Amino acid sequence: MKNKILIIGHSPAKKNILKSPTMKRLHKWMDECGIDFYGFTNLCYEPKAKLKEEDIFLTDMSGHRIIALGGFVSKYLNKLGVEHFAAPHPSPLNRNLNDKSFENKIINELKVYTQAIL
Repeated sequence: MKNKILIIGHSPAKKNILKSPTMKRLHKWMDECGIDFYGFTNLCYEPKAKLKEEDIFLTDMSGHRIIALGGFVSKYLNKLGVEHFAAPHPSPLNRNLNDKSFENKIINELKVYTQAIL
């Protein structure tokens, strides 16, 4: 049974991201979905613009509802046959998120995807 949330990103930023606009938006999405606890990992543990197969390390994902941040992560998980929610990357550089109706649509879809565990 999938009863936990695991968010998977590409790779860490070069600077401290805990207070970054990207993480603030991600926390906002989880808050709006009523998700208080979730895990977070990246495909790679080092900051990298482009990943090669040998850069990627995945943790055990069993028992989790997976949220992929960005197209690269989603494509990689598709390649592995891992069921997941393909979320846009929450970075302020993602211009699609300038459209509040687009962001609200993503949040509503996340609610549907995660509601089974609440």
